[in-house]
Amino acid sequence: MEKLKIAVVAPCSPFDKDKLELASKKAYELGLELVLKTEIRNGKPAFLNGDKDERLKELSVAERLNADGIWCVRGGCGAITLWHDYQKGYYESYGTPLIGYSDVTILHFLRFYRANRIGVHGPSFLDLANDDQGPIESLQILLKKQAHNFSYPPLKPLNHFVATKLSGELVVMNLVCLQAIIGGFEPQFLRGKILAIEDVNEPHYRVFESLYHLKNVGALLGLKALLIGHFGKDRPAIIAETLRPLADELAIPLFDWPIFGHELPNWPLLFGAKSTIKKIDQQFFTLVYDEQHDHAPIAHE
Repeated sequence: MEKLKIAVVAPCSPFDKDKLELASKKAYELGLELVLKTEIRNGKPAFLNGDKDERLKELSVAERLNADGIWCVRGGCGAITLWHDYQKGYYESYGTPLIGYSDVTILHFLRFYRANRIGVHGPSFLDLANDDQGPIESLQILLKKQAHNFSYPPLKPLNHFVATKLSGELVVMNLVCLQAIIGGFEPQFLRGKILAIEDVNEPHYRVFESLYHLKNVGALLGLKALLIGHFGKDRPAIIAETLRPLADELAIPLFDWPIFGHELPNWPLLFGAKSTIKKIDQQFFTLVYDEQHDHAPIAHE
């Protein structure tokens, strides 16, 4: 496996130091070169890993290392505080892709919204401490410009609005995080895109409120498709009682795709990539990336 240069950052919440050491050891064994390794910082509130300036500085330093990826240690609350300060200058000139999920999706969204940066929604760095070589092999494919070699499990359509082929830029969000940034971007931005959502430890009524908030501000109008990732124990009811009726009301093609999010598996997806969902048989569809991502998987025109 070709060696990847990785900058490890913690722009959100604190983490377990021993687990970081275990993940770092595993990364070394798998052939990764860590060109930056984050540290635990005191934050106020205590669930933040340092103050805003410290986290912004770490991200800025990581960009300038010309690494293959900037891998977030974990998610957790914190990314929302960087909304107005994490400006283009931190990531536009260098374009190193960000890797992570959960609250990290806010940073993914910012980079895509403001500078057309494409990132990797996928496992956090600490997941290496619990997993095998799977995440590394997946990142190897996506970061080394071989997105055409990535084969995902099939998507199952859940309503009758599905054509044989749907194309759009893929936006992969933690649902509550997406709701939290409403007002910070034009709702029409999501029009014509494929929105993939997931969440964890949120009861059905909170998911219901979040989705209808998005509907009421117009953020769900004109979606090419809506993909459902992990949602915890309430997932069957969330799909049957909220997502399907809402998708039917708005005439949005709806797909069941529990391959990403806070549970396992958590397959990496290219956040912002131009993608196509196409029919492969009578019951299932597949998602593929446009060929341009074999040449420039971290940016698009």
